[in-house]
Amino acid sequence: MCKAIEDMKKAARKEGKEEAKKEMCKAIEDMKKTARKEGRAEGEAKATENNIKTMNKNGFDIDTIARALGLDIKFVKKVLQG
Repeated sequence: MCKAIEDMKKAARKEGKEEAKKEMCKAIEDMKKTARKEGRAEGEAKATENNIKTMNKNGFDIDTIARALGLDIKFVKKVLQG
């Protein structure tokens, strides 16, 4: 009977380790997805800022830039000031 109990404990530990490994892998995948989303968002924001600055250098006024890019005028001004 002791052998059976020991075997059950070993099996439970093994099962727990496997479950923990699965959870860890899922957590890592979730972090990767989040990082990719954040990277894309940062890239898009940088591209928008570059578009604003390029349009301004080419003579477009703030109102035109905001309308053309579908942005708030305050945001366009903030990008051009900083």
